[in-house]
Amino acid sequence: MRLIFLIPFTVTFGYCFTYPYQVRCPEFSLVRQGCNKLSLEEEEYVKQKASFTSKKLYEYLKSVKENDLLLETRVINSFMESPPIIGLAISGGGYRSMLTATGILKEMNSVGLFETLTYISGLSGGSWGLLDLILHDYDPDLLLEFWDLETGILEGIPNFDVQTADITGDISGNYNQSVLVKRNVSCRNETQSTIIPIRQQIFQKRGGFPFVGNLKNKILPGLTSTNPKKASQVNSDSKLLSKISDFYLNIHFKLRKKKLAGFQLSFTDYWGRALLQRANNKSTLLKRTSFYDLINTNDRFAVREAPIPIFIANCRNKGLKNFIFEFTPFEFGSWEKSGQVFIKLKYLGSHIKNGLSEKCYRQFDDIGFITATSSSIFNNVIVFVWTKISQSSTTIISTFGHFAKIFGMNNFDEILEVNTLNLDGNDTRMETDYAIFHPNPFFLYHKSNITASITSDNYLYLVDGGEDGENIPLRNLMVPARAAETLFIIDSSSDIHNYANGTKLLNVLEIMKFDGINYMPSENTSSLLKVKALPIVLGCNMKPTTSTEKVVPPILI
Repeated sequence: MRLIFLIPFTVTFGYCFTYPYQVRCPEFSLVRQGCNKLSLEEEEYVKQKASFTSKKLYEYLKSVKENDLLLETRVINSFMESPPIIGLAISGGGYRSMLTATGILKEMNSVGLFETLTYISGLSGGSWGLLDLILHDYDPDLLLEFWDLETGILEGIPNFDVQTADITGDISGNYNQSVLVKRNVSCRNETQSTIIPIRQQIFQKRGGFPFVGNLKNKILPGLTSTNPKKASQVNSDSKLLSKISDFYLNIHFKLRKKKLAGFQLSFTDYWGRALLQRANNKSTLLKRTSFYDLINTNDRFAVREAPIPIFIANCRNKGLKNFIFEFTPFEFGSWEKSGQVFIKLKYLGSHIKNGLSEKCYRQFDDIGFITATSSSIFNNVIVFVWTKISQSSTTIISTFGHFAKIFGMNNFDEILEVNTLNLDGNDTRMETDYAIFHPNPFFLYHKSNITASITSDNYLYLVDGGEDGENIPLRNLMVPARAAETLFIIDSSSDIHNYANGTKLLNVLEIMKFDGINYMPSENTSSLLKVKALPIVLGCNMKPTTSTEKVVPPILI
């Protein structure tokens, strides 16, 4: 009888959970082929937002006319009848991107242009800005209000600037592949009885300060000293170590629930919790972290006033390159020609085979995990980080090594990978430096034009799009079904001397040529893009593509 009463409790109050839990599968199919069409939910949202966009665009254009710019009244009125679809793409670039985009969003809001946006796409550091916007009710004026900028996102590791070479696999210099970390994670389930003794062992009080394990003798050599002159340094290092341990153990225990639910953890899970902790550091702790729930309980989204956020990541299954997946409030999937397939975001994490639901879950779509997936560059940057750490003091090196062991990363001379079993019981090796989406919602989805690369294995590896040189999340805004007319681009890539020089945009434009979209009819365009800090408008005289939709590509600003 107790079990009978527990089931409705889970279903009723499950929305407050911050970890995946099982639910009854719906009668309808959770997976669909794209077929160059939007989901019904997105299509309906865009239609309903049009009236709000029309009003705000009219107000903006009227204010522009008042500043003596030549805009005829008939032109302004035409936008009232049929407002254009306007989007914004925010590039990767770590804190540089997040801070630059934040400034531009605040200014767009002050002049009345932010509310005319129908879509905002973000990648890597650009996705951090999206996360901040979603957590604070789509109000640009609240951006960065609660974000902890004084501390590195990863406690104990200073924030570092990610250069192009660090995220494209073109690592040079003295980086040694042998320092990559291996996660030797056990597949057995952890239980409360095993966790409590571990926690007790870790937090031993030594001289008034919590030390980790037997750190006095093994981890922090030299901290134990009878020399009075070194006493203050000992206490300072102890406090630092206590702060670091609290940070990582708090993340570790929160993620334990996801692991107990049967889901494989990766570096990206820890990265996601760290991002949430920094973004929400000084505000009330989140009662829910589901991307779907956060959006669909948002007041501005409910009245169709907010732009649709799109998080971008690239797929790494079987060596794929420039194969984009997206997360919207409605779906997770890809618009690539050989992979137009989507699952309802709400049920991401469910066990699905050939489009048929076998076991369904909610809350896998953690907003921190999704943001971290979009900025999941650990498979190269871990080398960069370790190189930086290796230049630090013995204390910091030892501390980092100890926390790596807490998370099961016991061997620093092999590449990250972990043994696990897929749903069929077959042994497979999952590389935990990638963001792991297991089970794969498109597993064995045998439909025409769907590449086997994303359906043959019961997992998806996703990474930061910058790894493929596609650091600007532009292509998903240009799918014909979204019918965008104008797209703003904020490029904060680090191409040369910490500035963007148009290289990343050129990369994307080159890829678009395969779809018959050519924004570069001459070499002059390429040269123009590489003029540092010059605002550019492309596509004013574009012709319809050769596709059956006959869609005119949008103007790029």
